Amino acid sequence: MTLLIVLAGVLSTSGIAPAQDLADAPRKVSNQPTSVGRTTTKTKTIIREKRVEVKIPTLFVSARSNADIWIKPVSPGVIKPAECEGRPRQTLNANDESPTGTVPENENYFISEPLRPGCYRVTASLDGYKPDEKLVRIGPNELKGVSLDLEPILYKVVITTNVESGDVRYAPVEVSKDPKTGEQKYRHVGLPRLVYIKDKSASLPELRGGTYGFDVNGGVDYEPYNGVVTVPGGDNKETIELPVTLTYLRSTATFSSLTSDQWDLPANGNIGKGLLTMKGPGVAIPHLEIYRHYRDFEIVSDVRMINGMGASFVVHASADKENYYLITLTGPNAAEPYKFSGFLVKNGVPQRIMSVSISHLKETIKPNKDFLVKITVKDNNLDVRINEAGKYVPLGVVVDPNRNFSIGAPGVAGGKDEQTQFGSFLVCSPQCPK
Repeated sequence: MTLLIVLAGVLSTSGIAPAQDLADAPRKVSNQPTSVGRTTTKTKTIIREKRVEVKIPTLFVSARSNADIWIKPVSPGVIKPAECEGRPRQTLNANDESPTGTVPENENYFISEPLRPGCYRVTASLDGYKPDEKLVRIGPNELKGVSLDLEPILYKVVITTNVESGDVRYAPVEVSKDPKTGEQKYRHVGLPRLVYIKDKSASLPELRGGTYGFDVNGGVDYEPYNGVVTVPGGDNKETIELPVTLTYLRSTATFSSLTSDQWDLPANGNIGKGLLTMKGPGVAIPHLEIYRHYRDFEIVSDVRMINGMGASFVVHASADKENYYLITLTGPNAAEPYKFSGFLVKNGVPQRIMSVSISHLKETIKPNKDFLVKITVKDNNLDVRINEAGKYVPLGVVVDPNRNFSIGAPGVAGGKDEQTQFGSFLVCSPQCPK
């Protein structure tokens, strides 16, 4: 038997849009949709004919190019003859054997060898697509056709971030390795898409399996984040959750609040009646992100050593409170009384930078008495002064020649057995009004 196969295709005569690098792709300033211009595309339909000799009974399977095809007989004990049609209602055994054949390259059909009349399970499978299968009953001297729909497996990446709004641009990338350094390189191979961040989340929908480059933009106050994600992930889930934290570029707003909702307090810290009290070890820094990234700034704080042990401040603290500069003033009851010291704290471990005596200020910093401290931060210099009789007296300058921490949060700290009270805490950038 000769089978005439007609193949139709569409040829577009419009220009091909060049791929764009993510960095060069236009970004909308607002969340309003961008108008898209219309381009007229001319198309031409191409018809090809192909004659194929077949022996019947046989099956003509329509599926995607390169799909593997299984054609397996099903006994009447498994599927009743009347039910041998369409998709099976029950789960059949997996196709453990090699496929019957493969749809040829650039073709969309597979023709089986001659078959015995009966019921057959026909399955198609292709990487990146959901498999499909149908039951087909073929009779004597019959050429039976069956169409299997291989739908692409689509994934979704959900990016959660620390900004309320912004946008995410993404595009497929090609991964290669530098032959000299072994470093992975990424080249954009598709046009970028744009989605918006809403309520600290953005979804990248309908992604085919592969690797994608993306950048997250949270506005002028945040440093953009560039990353790469491969779908599917190791767990093969169709939805991938990806947390991304944007770095705040620089804090400039004035901070002066002494309410508990505005501070990230340790277990030994509390705020009540406009007073911040530290009783024991711990670090307290502002709660909001906009107050955690000061560079050059000034702290003016009213402080009291309740038990005469000490008072401490932190400068350029990290969000996890493990890395910062520590300024300590000790009173008469401390192990080292009347000392002004500066420390570099890395991963929670303090390293002393400098220490000087402040015994000449015994009356000013005596227990249970309020005194005013001013810390001026400029580059790698921390200038510390105490107000005495209406005039700021310099205690010393803490200098970090290695500039370990150039940006971070201001705050206060507590030491072992220390009980300290802060009646005010003002942060200004670059300096507070005189």
